[in-house]
Amino acid sequence: SSQLVLQSTRDPKVRSFAQGMIRDHDKSTAMVKSAAAQAGLKPRPPVMTPAQSGMVAQLRKERGTARDRSYLTQQQTAHQQALALHQGYATNGTAAPLKTAASQIAPVVQHHIDMLGGM
Repeated sequence: SSQLVLQSTRDPKVRSFAQGMIRDHDKSTAMVKSAAAQAGLKPRPPVMTPAQSGMVAQLRKERGTARDRSYLTQQQTAHQQALALHQGYATNGTAAPLKTAASQIAPVVQHHIDMLGGM
């Protein structure tokens, strides 16, 4: 969804946010993959949930500022869910490398939520 919005937005704040999401999510994905390998796990490739597919479909239908607004709302929801996931695993996870990754990723996710709050 960040790529889609990045291609269409004219709002410099939304553009900057989407670029940061792509960069930071690529980094966190690499961290999780590395941690999983260290823990001896082979995670399956990610698959979008029906809700995620629906969000992307909504963004594809919308244009201009309506797309930007939907993207920011969707990102707020997704980041709240991601924060709960990472904080929960950092506290209660069973694989040490993944616990470490989750504890390093959670503050970045919180920073994204803070950024969204200022938009």
